[in-house]
Amino acid sequence: MTATSLLVLHELLCGVLLWSCFCRATRTNASTALPILLSFWLLSVSALFATFAPLLISWEPDAVSLILLASIALVQTVTARYWQQSPPAAFQTRRS
Repeated sequence: MTATSLLVLHELLCGVLLWSCFCRATRTNASTALPILLSFWLLSVSALFATFAPLLISWEPDAVSLILLASIALVQTVTARYWQQSPPAAFQTRRS
């Protein structure tokens, strides 16, 4: 793959990850456990930094970083069905 196609794939995967974090954030509530909130906040910040890393620090994506990013995005996508209405019960401090 060319450097340009690696960069395009990297940006697309970052977009998927950011979107999945945004969708999860919109479903959290006052009962969501703090470690869950912090985890998704950190994942969002990391994905945002990764999105702009090629511009900010002249970083170029490689196969390893793309595989890792794709794996995380896949986990977020596959587990999204458990977040349709609210965070899973295990992620809540108070159970309804």
